[in-house]
Amino acid sequence: MQKTQSHQERIYNLLAQRILDGQYTPGEKLPSLRELAKELYSTPGTVRQALLKLQEKEIIYSRHGCGYFVAAKNFHASKNILIIEQTGNVHLYSNFLNELCNCIQEYPEYSIILENPLKYQKCPDKLYERLLAIADKLEAVFFNGEYTILPQEAFAELKKRTKLFYYFNTKTAFTMTGIPGVSTDWTHGQYIAIRHLIECGCRRILLLTGLV
Repeated sequence: MQKTQSHQERIYNLLAQRILDGQYTPGEKLPSLRELAKELYSTPGTVRQALLKLQEKEIIYSRHGCGYFVAAKNFHASKNILIIEQTGNVHLYSNFLNELCNCIQEYPEYSIILENPLKYQKCPDKLYERLLAIADKLEAVFFNGEYTILPQEAFAELKKRTKLFYYFNTKTAFTMTGIPGVSTDWTHGQYIAIRHLIECGCRRILLLTGLV
């Protein structure tokens, strides 16, 4: 079941996005609690909670008796998260990709960059050049271990410049470089599928493993 966004989260995300878009500039005073509550169809208490979360993230600050102001920090320079995953057509990991993007998008100070690894399959050096060119501007890189083909030395160099996380498939180049991540294998996937069919009431199941 998809998680329903609360009013507090909705207001937090909306105000943070306005600040990122420059609708509220550094040093500018935000509208009052009552004004925001009326505009956003909420209550002053809910708006206050959203503002406190923005203050905790140092996106805004308060002055006693004066209200809330946009912090002087340049939040337009958002933190970029690069995800190396197949894009376009629906595939086995589409749901995972969507959920990962949704989790990141809950925090407007982060922006997502998607990079399709399939276009680099015949020329992995081009992917390495691309990553080197932008690594210093990235907060982190999440990459599909199945399709991201780089030598161990390349991962070691990239790790010096940004945070790297792999998922779905583990390779020696990842573990030897000390890159954290999560993985599964087809046997585990088959187990989950068979278990699901049994729980649904199936009793005559043929599993083709591809093994001779």
